[in-house]
Amino acid sequence: LEARLQLAGAAGRAALLSGPAERTVRLLGAAPAGAAGGTSSDFADLHALYWCLLNLAQVRPLALVVDDAQWCDEPSLRLLAHLLPRLEGLAVLVVVATRPHAGADVPLDALGALVQDPGTTVLCPAPFDLDASTALVRALAPGADDVFCGACFTVTGGNPLLLTHVLQAARGPPCSARRPSTWTPARPW
Repeated sequence: LEARLQLAGAAGRAALLSGPAERTVRLLGAAPAGAAGGTSSDFADLHALYWCLLNLAQVRPLALVVDDAQWCDEPSLRLLAHLLPRLEGLAVLVVVATRPHAGADVPLDALGALVQDPGTTVLCPAPFDLDASTALVRALAPGADDVFCGACFTVTGGNPLLLTHVLQAARGPPCSARRPSTWTPARPW
């Protein structure tokens, strides 16, 4: 929001922060505490952010994208929970990406409530199969042979993110250029 408000200019910022969205100024640190809306109130703060997003969506359709929600802080999850029942009929799309909860610091009940809400559409993409993995490898590394494509699939399990990382690493400098000069392999390559 901060970057969008900065880009809006004075007149645009005034429109985006009009009405209940006014206290967003204080939330974003652009005004001293107590200014633009008085003392802090969780509901009032969340509702101000909602109105700021609503004002943005009236300018043009809005997509709010949250990646790695398993590491999201509680205030951000509260905002998402506040938005969820208020989005119907608005030109706002909220996309939240998360991974399985293992090792996450986020309260599972807060994230679980978002996932289980009837207004939420949950998509669980499966890993690529060998054919899809091969297509991605060849799109990013034209000329890759079947053995290389199969090895990429094997080491990544068809995870598209891991596939792209493996291909980036394969395009990097040779392994010997990244190793300390004192390193010697346990066996010859």
